[in-house]
Amino acid sequence: MVLSKKYEFASFVCAFDCYETAEDYNLRLFMNSEKPETADLIFKLIEKYELKYYDLTQIN
Repeated sequence: MVLSKKYEFASFVCAFDCYETAEDYNLRLFMNSEKPETADLIFKLIEKYELKYYDLTQIN
């Protein structure tokens, strides 16, 4: 995703990217750390629907 200076990431709540792997499709979410309530809501939905996810910020 490319944002122009007019539309900086800080002005968005979150962004997403859907990409194809060899086995399936994945959805990558980018959350604005200045709006933590959005991340909380998304994680509640992930838990509710028992979706598999990986927190890429925790991977070395």
